[in-house]
Amino acid sequence: METLKRFSGDEDAAQLQSKLSSANWHLTASALGRFVERFLENELTPSQLEEIGDLLESEAVTYDDDDGSIAQVLFEMSSPEVNGPVNDLAAQRWLEILEPRKDA
Repeated sequence: METLKRFSGDEDAAQLQSKLSSANWHLTASALGRFVERFLENELTPSQLEEIGDLLESEAVTYDDDDGSIAQVLFEMSSPEVNGPVNDLAAQRWLEILEPRKDA
């Protein structure tokens, strides 16, 4: 069995696109939280965070998500037309959703 490769949360969209050309990528709550933190630190724009969410919803990405928190944050992050804008308030809420899972 091939080892799962993990995202760090410090990738940009181009790096994610490149990584997703190969299989076995695993997303953790910590890495997803890091993407959100980078948005709050003004390292990513709302559109960049939305694009990252879109890329991470790829079938090439797996994640352990018993409580649905990662799926919820990915959906909200990648669909602002449905869920409201990507802004600081939404990002703070996403971190709160992910917090219990960050060490998992």
